Amino acid sequence: MIDSLAMQNETSTPIDFNTLSDDQLVAKVVSGDNISYQALVARFYTKIWRLSVSILKDEQEAEDAVQEIFLALWQNVKNWDPKGSAKFSTWIYRVSFNKCIDIKRKKKPDTHGDEIEIVSEDKNAYQTALQKEVTAKMAGLLQTLPQMQRNALHMYYYDELTVDEISDKLEKTEQSVRSLLKRGKATLKEKMQYDNTLNSSDIDSNALNILR
Repeated sequence: MIDSLAMQNETSTPIDFNTLSDDQLVAKVVSGDNISYQALVARFYTKIWRLSVSILKDEQEAEDAVQEIFLALWQNVKNWDPKGSAKFSTWIYRVSFNKCIDIKRKKKPDTHGDEIEIVSEDKNAYQTALQKEVTAKMAGLLQTLPQMQRNALHMYYYDELTVDEISDKLEKTEQSVRSLLKRGKATLKEKMQYDNTLNSSDIDSNALNILR
């Protein structure tokens, strides 16, 4: 897999693709930029592979599915509407989920009676993938907060301590702790650019509580 940090076109200056949002990368792909397409693949490959393995239960089948998914991405990326309700990451997860379900159904052509059960079971894998993505993003953003705000939020939402207990541990007044929690949540919401189109089931409960 190519390194997304230092890729460049022959006629352009080096681009740090990690600084580009998904939307910016997709826009470049839509314009026919093959290097941006490779960067997009590099960004999502491992996540889509893990999702495929969790559904298909076979690494080789998952590898084949991922190749088909990213080929379809190259051919159909123009179908994604950046002004629509779904983020690109949500869109590609859904495309991947549907592809894996199709593969699984073809392996079991006579299991029409079990179809609902199959979809219900594997949809959990799709939701888990989204939860992991949001939770990982939240954990990273927490680390960018001032230490006292980070500690207060972690103690309150993850350790489930009361404001009074946090006050004792941080040696702060309860009013100060409430202020730390309020400012920390406001900063996280701004950084997260929280997408209201995501269902609550797609988000880790602790992350969802912080963003409320």
